[in-house]
Amino acid sequence: MPNKLPAPLAILPGNGARLASAFHLSASGLAWADKVTFQIAKDAGFGNMVMNRTVDTPTVVAPKLSPGHYYYRVRGQGTQPGTWSKASTFEVLEVGGDETGSGGAGGAGDII
Repeated sequence: MPNKLPAPLAILPGNGARLASAFHLSASGLAWADKVTFQIAKDAGFGNMVMNRTVDTPTVVAPKLSPGHYYYRVRGQGTQPGTWSKASTFEVLEVGGDETGSGGAGGAGDII
């Protein structure tokens, strides 16, 4: 039986974000969900997972990550698990030099 629970509408940081500091993962469109699961992995197939966390709110603090390229996705859970969001990517930058983290909304190319 196909899953009829919707995927999140939007997730942050935006796809392709470049991050230089601690950050939150966030999702919208999950008012129906009792719990929200966030996953971060080093690969697009989510086989090399670095975070798999289920929380009561649509926002979670990401763990401290080594510099590199990561994939992430989100899904809500009600009476059954919802549909995973489309996987997005972000890059964690090595902090140093002039890249001090300039704010921004977390969209593609922003350094936060």
